[in-house]
Amino acid sequence: RPPWFSIKDGLWTISRAINDFQPDVILAFSWGGGLALWLLAERRWRGPTLLLAPTVKAMACVACRALPRFPTPSALAPVHVFHAHHDGFCPESQVAELSAAGCELHLCDDNHVLLRRQTVEEIHSCLKQLLSLSPVENRDGEDSS
Repeated sequence: RPPWFSIKDGLWTISRAINDFQPDVILAFSWGGGLALWLLAERRWRGPTLLLAPTVKAMACVACRALPRFPTPSALAPVHVFHAHHDGFCPESQVAELSAAGCELHLCDDNHVLLRRQTVEEIHSCLKQLLSLSPVENRDGEDSS
C-alpha cells in the first residue's frame, strides 16, 4: 500500500499546484515524470508536457499496478519524452508503450540525469517549442497582445 499511497499523494499535490498556478507547460523529471504520466492518463492535465526520464514503469511495478492507460493522442497537447539509452531506472520496454500512447520520444545517448550537452540542448529546444504553443502573457498576468 505505501508505494501506491505515495503516487496518489503526489497526484493530489501536483493537481493542487496546477489549479493554483495554471502553468503553460509541465516539465517533470524521474518520479515527477511518472506522476505527470498518471495525470495525463487521468485527464487531470491536458496541456503541453515535457517528461525527462519518467520512471512510470518502475512506479507501476513497486505499486503493483498496471501502467496508466493514456487517452488517445489527439485528446492531448504534445507530450515529449526524453529517454536515455543507458538509464537504469527507465527500462527500454517503456519506450514502445509511450510511443504507442502518442508521446513524441527523444532517445538520447545519455544516462538517467540527462546532462550531456547535446541532450540539454535538445531539451532546451523542445521546451522553447512547447512554450511557443502556450498563450503569450507577461509574468504579471497581463496579456501582451
